[in-house]
Amino acid sequence: VVVSPGASASAGGANLLAALAGIADPSCANPYLLKLEPGIYDLGDARLDMKPCVDIEGSGEQTTTIQANGRVSLLSGTV
Repeated sequence: VVVSPGASASAGGANLLAALAGIADPSCANPYLLKLEPGIYDLGDARLDMKPCVDIEGSGEQTTTIQANGRVSLLSGTV
């Protein structure tokens, strides 16, 4: 599944969350890859909770960024 960053960083974050939510049937026999095009993906107050058998791949070091607002707990992160 190819994800585009959109017109803004927050649009990119919404695109990323929607792409992951749209994956309904991942399994080890049916794995998925979320391929992020270069850009910034701002999740705002959300976080990216990955699903089993779904991997995520950027377009290179320092060309793809996933970011979100700070967290209260050290046990919760962006991804």
